[in-house]
Amino acid sequence: MPTLSAVVGLALIVIVLAEAFEVLVFPRRVTRSYRFTRLYYRAGWRGWCLAAAALPPTRLRQTFLSIFGPLSGLGLLAAWAAGLVVGFGLIHHALDQRDGHLEDSLYLSGTTFTTLGYGDLTPTTPASRIVAVAEAATGLGFFALVIAYLPVLYQAFSRREAFIGLLDARAGSPPAAGRLLLRTPPGSGHCLTEFLAEAERWAAEVL
Repeated sequence: MPTLSAVVGLALIVIVLAEAFEVLVFPRRVTRSYRFTRLYYRAGWRGWCLAAAALPPTRLRQTFLSIFGPLSGLGLLAAWAAGLVVGFGLIHHALDQRDGHLEDSLYLSGTTFTTLGYGDLTPTTPASRIVAVAEAATGLGFFALVIAYLPVLYQAFSRREAFIGLLDARAGSPPAAGRLLLRTPPGSGHCLTEFLAEAERWAAEVL
């Protein structure tokens, strides 16, 4: 049982760190079909759409749907952190049984990962102490990466909102191609072409 706990915990840590690296650090698009992030967003968006369907078809529903993007990003970061805490907790439990109380190992993992260090629970074996040091270093690196990533994410959403405001002024809300053409002055086709080219550049940069 301790061996199984250690293997599951190590696999969970590797999966979460690989996902975080691919999303936050890796500069290229990942095309693997089986990814936690892909499943997270697909399942989350379906559930969010079902919840939105219960709302009246007004601007409230549109606002509710627009919240999913930034909120799901924060939820993904929280899910990664929880996965790392559980993974290290399973390894702590395998190395130091603590009378079979898994919750104590998870608590030790949580305080170590967040570097709280209350001191009420401490690793008692040499191997668990090494794991505790590795977990504390992982937690510091994870939070530093998140802090560095959030401003970039906020700037991307700010550029998106600025473009959406400009699109609303030209094509209405929700935007319609016919309204966009009607609001384009005659003989100003080049302005529309530049606007669509700018939209394409924005989409390529943000998405």
